[in-house]
Amino acid sequence: MLLRRVSVILGLTFAYAACTSGAGRAPLGAAAGAGGFVAGAGEAGVPGGGDGVEAGTGGTSTGTGGTSNGGAGGAQGGTQRAGSGFDDAGAPSTGGASGEDGGWVPPIGGTSGNGDAALGGRAGVGGVAGGGAFSASGGLEGAGFAGGGGSASVNIAVDDFSEYQVVQRVPLGASQLVSVHGKLTDPGTRTRAIEARVVDFATGMTEVVPWTSIVAAPTGNFSGQLEVPEGGWYRIAVRAVDAARTALGAGLGAHRWGVGINVLLIGQSNMVGNGNVQTFTQVTSDLSALYGNDNRWKHLADPYDGGGTASEIDYDSWIGASLVPSLANALATTFVGVPVGFVTAARGSSPLHGNEDISWVKRTAANHADTSNLYGNSLSNARAAGGVEVVVMHQGETDATNETSKADYEADLQTLLAHYREDLYDTVPLFICQIGRATTTLADKNRTDENVQLIRSAQHDSDDGANVLLAALAIDLPLDPSAADHYTKAGHDLLGPRIANAISYYFGKSQYYRGPALTSATYATSARDVIEVHVQHRGGKDISPSSGINGFQVFDDGAPVALAATTRKNASTISIALDAPISGIGSVRYLYGRLSVNSLSGAVHDDSDLALPLEPTASDLIVQ
Repeated sequence: MLLRRVSVILGLTFAYAACTSGAGRAPLGAAAGAGGFVAGAGEAGVPGGGDGVEAGTGGTSTGTGGTSNGGAGGAQGGTQRAGSGFDDAGAPSTGGASGEDGGWVPPIGGTSGNGDAALGGRAGVGGVAGGGAFSASGGLEGAGFAGGGGSASVNIAVDDFSEYQVVQRVPLGASQLVSVHGKLTDPGTRTRAIEARVVDFATGMTEVVPWTSIVAAPTGNFSGQLEVPEGGWYRIAVRAVDAARTALGAGLGAHRWGVGINVLLIGQSNMVGNGNVQTFTQVTSDLSALYGNDNRWKHLADPYDGGGTASEIDYDSWIGASLVPSLANALATTFVGVPVGFVTAARGSSPLHGNEDISWVKRTAANHADTSNLYGNSLSNARAAGGVEVVVMHQGETDATNETSKADYEADLQTLLAHYREDLYDTVPLFICQIGRATTTLADKNRTDENVQLIRSAQHDSDDGANVLLAALAIDLPLDPSAADHYTKAGHDLLGPRIANAISYYFGKSQYYRGPALTSATYATSARDVIEVHVQHRGGKDISPSSGINGFQVFDDGAPVALAATTRKNASTISIALDAPISGIGSVRYLYGRLSVNSLSGAVHDDSDLALPLEPTASDLIVQ
């Protein structure tokens, strides 16, 4: 845990009460407090007045009081007669024996002439030390802390959390055992325990976790644990207490922190952000935090993936607007009052497949957190942040360029998931985004229809709803014409809430996470010149637009067939009228390949709150 030290010293004071001698009144005795006392040598009594009326003042005890341990009683005064006559000075009384362990007995002063016996008072916490003797006049002089002979203070310092730090809760849980560290300075060794509590950050008045003992019999540096419920922002407090739980010193953290959900962000440039877009979406929740490339916690803001040095494996100089602020804003409305932290790890142009250091599937066997490769660096960042609960990945465009096969990509996704489950925790989910369209030239990126389709299909088929989840589609997002294959700010703002909804689904806070899908295709006429494709809904109940639907392709034995019109027939059926009937084997595909246009008009969406797009077909539908 990343920590910063703060100190508060709590001083303790004593009240001093003088005892006046009446007619031969004996001086006050004292009982030890928590730490015992050692009485000083007594003084002789003062002779009485010459008129023979006033008795002499009783002398103090000359014996040495016993030392009591752990809250034992102090000295018990003797009862020897103090004086024998009106004009005699009082004789010193004999010192009492040490009190019984665990209590205190008020000493009884000796009587002097006809003087009254005076009951001894109790000393302050820690008792009196060698310098704190009783005077003949009965006043308590310089009662100090045990062993010090004067005033001594307890100093306790707590190692504070970082500002905006999100402590990862127990995955799928609602709390976490939080480590609390610090340093105790106690010259009198009076501290019997260190206690900690958690209060709200805003006012410091609402107690989240009450004072709880975390360390018994502490000395010097201390470390303990405190169970803290999810939520924030919080402030940590510690105190040193004696055997009676009286505070001897206290410390209060200065930084806001909380217990919540951390999200590891991996992938390539569309996860990093579009460097050409420098207008940023504002993060609306103060409970959204970032563990950035500078290895520090802070409030989340775009461009979130800045910082670091060129020598680091995940360094990107080309940064700009990203999907992360809109993702954070959407999660804040679902996980109300729960801090969400985002951990940077993405790098532009990084493939999944391969054996290079920038290939996500590569892991160093001898050191899984090896920061010289992307996987190890992401693991190192996740651990430094205190752990993560979910992994979100937007990646695949470079694998399309590299002609990665569908089988290899699917196998690598499973390997990557297995790596994170071994190194983070054994059920961590992987949320993936399906890649969007490709407008780059083939000479530049080699993203052919087939290459793009293979990756998109591999991502589609890897979804199982529990381990790898197809969190969002990017097929319909607007692309920036000045930064080919990268989304506009509006595109990022659509993508973030889609991913957030998938995460919400995983945690049981949404009923769906995927949009509508095509399930089958049939001929609507005996002439086979009209095809109906059937839609399965997940979150919505209807589709749009009603006409001018774009993105369908029809084939007759593999040869393309021209389309006359594509319209909505009903809430779950789309009708495709053909220019010519099908004579051989008919097949239908939707949103296939590159789709090299900046804006995809006429794509089908459902009527859910997120208006999710109709999913591209992973493979062609055979018309029945």
